[in-house]
Amino acid sequence: MRLLSSILSICVLAAVAGPAWGASRDAHEDCDADDPDRNIAGCTRIIEDGDEGNTMRGAAYVARGLAWQKKGDGDRALADYNDAIRMNPKDALAYNDRGMLWRERGEPDRAIADFTTAIAIDPIPHSAEAYSGRGHAGVARPNVNIYENRALTLLDKSDLDGAIADFDRAIKLDPKGVELFNGRGAAWRAKDDLDRAAADFSQALNECEILREPRLMELDVATAPVAVGKAFGTLARHRAGQQPGGHRRINDHADSAGLTIRQNLLLDFAAH
Repeated sequence: MRLLSSILSICVLAAVAGPAWGASRDAHEDCDADDPDRNIAGCTRIIEDGDEGNTMRGAAYVARGLAWQKKGDGDRALADYNDAIRMNPKDALAYNDRGMLWRERGEPDRAIADFTTAIAIDPIPHSAEAYSGRGHAGVARPNVNIYENRALTLLDKSDLDGAIADFDRAIKLDPKGVELFNGRGAAWRAKDDLDRAAADFSQALNECEILREPRLMELDVATAPVAVGKAFGTLARHRAGQQPGGHRRINDHADSAGLTIRQNLLLDFAAH
């Protein structure tokens, strides 16, 4: 099952630094840039600067680990996450990001252990360019909901009840989280509870208002049973009836936003 993912954007290093700088301001800007090569160079200067405190150097290790991960060097990323945790054992984001790396490597038990440790520290920390379970770049979110990441990993293990319980916890912390309803809907669907699946998928649609303001995101409906598809169709027809142009405008939205196959499938249900 393919589930949503995204990388979160950051400005954490400047926030942690406060008014005093050890390494140069350029090093901090490079470490915080949207370029993995600049990240590695700038974060390395911060890490090697003895005047920087452990909190800052730990954050730089995390940022450099993410840069290595973006470049496909998981071994160096893992080493940096390990050093970040050694330097600051209370950094929930370091555990979260190492957990996401374990998940990518197909080691869900290690991932769950790191997520569990992170949750005990802070289940929804402010992001430091941390990975969330969704894995694609470009969606800025101010916080990481680590319950979601653990839920996605439990889904990988087909622990549907555990995943649903964590999605429940995640939704309590972020009741507007589109991906959370989408993920829980996928778990309900896997349990053949189509009513609850349809309710969560519909809630995801309500939150992102995809039919009025299409966004470049994926909803996990590609393998949805017809019963769930009809639930989407009912919602889509209702929305279409409330705006000029009806179904034609829905199709226009699909074209103009370049929506994914999953969304086009959803729109196809609305047309029948």
